[in-house]
Amino acid sequence: MSFEAMAWAIKQKVGNSTAKFILLMVANYADDEGRAWPSQDTIAEAIEGSRHTVMRALEFLEEGGFLTRTRRHREDGSRRPDIIHLDLSRNLQRSKNAGPKSQIATAEPISEPIREKKIARANRLTEDWEPSEASILKAKTHLDLDAIREELEKFRNYWLAKSGADAAKLDWNRTFDNWILNAKDRRPTHGRERSPARNGTDPEARRRREIYEAHLVAQPR
Repeated sequence: MSFEAMAWAIKQKVGNSTAKFILLMVANYADDEGRAWPSQDTIAEAIEGSRHTVMRALEFLEEGGFLTRTRRHREDGSRRPDIIHLDLSRNLQRSKNAGPKSQIATAEPISEPIREKKIARANRLTEDWEPSEASILKAKTHLDLDAIREELEKFRNYWLAKSGADAAKLDWNRTFDNWILNAKDRRPTHGRERSPARNGTDPEARRRREIYEAHLVAQPR
C-alpha cells in the first residue's frame, strides 16, 4: 500500500460515494507510482459488492480522469487483471464543467439535512390568561395577594384593550413580571403601614387570599 496514493484518493472529490469507495480500495493496492492490478473480483469481494458495480465504478472513474487502465492478456488470449494507473498529479478539485458521464446504480451521497430554525412569534393576550406559578411567586415578593389580584385585573384590561403591534408579546409572563415591578412603586400603599386586612392579621382576608392563591396555582399553563 502506498500512503501517498491513499492520501491522494482521500482528497479527491469524486461525486459518487460508491466510486469514491472503490477509488480508495484501488489506492490501497497501489504502489508509490500509483499503479495497482487487483482484479474486479478482488475489489468486489473487498467492498462486499458485485463485480458489475465495480466495473461501472471503474468506468466512471476513468471517464472522470481519476485513473487509466491498461489491458493485459495471457499467452492463451485470456484476460489478466488490468493495470490501473492513478493520476496522482491530478488537481484535488474537479472542473466545474466536468460532470459524471455515466450513472452507477447506487445511492446518492448522503447530505446533511437542512434544519429550519423555529422562529418565536408574538401573540396577543387571551381573555383567560393566568400568570405562571413562577410569576406569582415573584409577585408575592413585592405585593400581597389582594394587590396581585387587583394588578392582574388591570393587566388584562390594559392589554386586551390595547391595539397595534405593541399589543403582541413573545412572553406574557415576563411582561407581567415587569408590570408588577412598576406596580409596587405606583400603588398608594407603597411605603405605608397597611391595614389589618392587608397585612394578614384579619382572618377573613387571609382566608380569601389563600383561596385565590390556590386558584392561581391550579390554572393550566
